[in-house]
Amino acid sequence: MAQPQQACSLVVSKLRYPQPQTIIVKEWGDSFKVSLGSNTVLQVQRRGVLGGFTDFGKQLKELYWGNTKLLTITHDRAWIGRPTISIKKTTGLEGDDGTIIMKAKPGRAMWLGRRKMTVKLTPPGGEPAKVTLKTRVFNSAKGRIVNTASNQVLATIERKRLSLKEMLANQQTYTVIVQPYVDMAVVSAMVVCFDEFFYEGK
Repeated sequence: MAQPQQACSLVVSKLRYPQPQTIIVKEWGDSFKVSLGSNTVLQVQRRGVLGGFTDFGKQLKELYWGNTKLLTITHDRAWIGRPTISIKKTTGLEGDDGTIIMKAKPGRAMWLGRRKMTVKLTPPGGEPAKVTLKTRVFNSAKGRIVNTASNQVLATIERKRLSLKEMLANQQTYTVIVQPYVDMAVVSAMVVCFDEFFYEGK
């Protein structure tokens, strides 16, 4: 049976389902764990060189599905202008193939009680697309990830209210409902980027 039109054409894993799925994205220090039910399906780990930073001030994280590295997340902590995050596709355990498939930037409407992130998707061999992730600062930071061209929702997101212990340890937790046939790995990478921009070290 043919699949319905997808809200997101970018696919990097087999974690796509015909029904909406709820995943939990939990921060553990400098890493993230993504759970589906009782199973850990994805992990994001800081690359172990120079404390996770390159000589050019870029922080590197890698997203794994089991032992397979799917994505490299590069956070450019620029002192001038807005920071950016580039996400490159990787081929198994062979390392980065150099193809940037996502580029994320924080939005400018942060002072209006909202947080916004813009993501440009460039699927290999596919049509470029633009996605926005918007949440409210209050009300548990509920929000949506939306394809701006079609207005289709890729996922909804809610940040858990932190306990004092979690706040001191900077352990954010996000409940994310991923829509049918949208890749969980792609959505998880967007959530990690969002956390890096707005909650890292806060």
